[in-house]
Amino acid sequence: MYDKIYNFKFLPPGRGLWSMGTSITETKKIYTALNNCAFISTKPKFESDIEEIIKPYLFLMDNAMLGVGVGYDTNASHLNFRIKGVLKDKSFNFSVKDSREGWVESLNILLKAHFLGLEKPIFDYSKIRPAGSPLKIFGGVSGGPEPLIDLHRSLGDRLEQNAGKLLDSRLIVDIMNLIGRTVVAGNISKQKFYFYFNFKIFANFFFNIRLKFSLNIMNSRFFKNK
Repeated sequence: MYDKIYNFKFLPPGRGLWSMGTSITETKKIYTALNNCAFISTKPKFESDIEEIIKPYLFLMDNAMLGVGVGYDTNASHLNFRIKGVLKDKSFNFSVKDSREGWVESLNILLKAHFLGLEKPIFDYSKIRPAGSPLKIFGGVSGGPEPLIDLHRSLGDRLEQNAGKLLDSRLIVDIMNLIGRTVVAGNISKQKFYFYFNFKIFANFFFNIRLKFSLNIMNSRFFKNK
């Protein structure tokens, strides 16, 4: 193995070299962090299962926070799934835990509220460590609760503007990129997202989403052509 690595005949993943033998795998048992890249389709196995519809967004955030680059498609745009929007006259409180799982769960709650027309979540961020606090497992320092607060606000506004509308390719991309912006701003990892689509079908959409920077989300619309 040494000879093959030395002569560039075989190379293990860089993320794997970084995390092998550390507390990430040995203590936390987080073996996903060994991977450089992952891919998930937004098309659910069961079209009526809300857990399956939301799963790709949670998968992307969870893996991105572990340093894994994630690819995805926009096949969920064929579901004819309509965003219902939150109930404006009802709300409930939710305390976000200071962990990767806690951030992902807050995303789950926000998406379900807007997708299904449930009570509006009011998030409590008091448990999240302040900016500058050390990240003991992955290294670096915390960006504080502000990136997550911004995600909840920006994504909530974006979903509210689409209440009553069908889930389309542009909204899928915006959700994914807002998540990516949050992970980077939180100092958790630098990220690579790959968006796959049928160019013949989505050529007009592709150029429009690159050129039209409405809804104050210009900084979250970025692409890697592949």
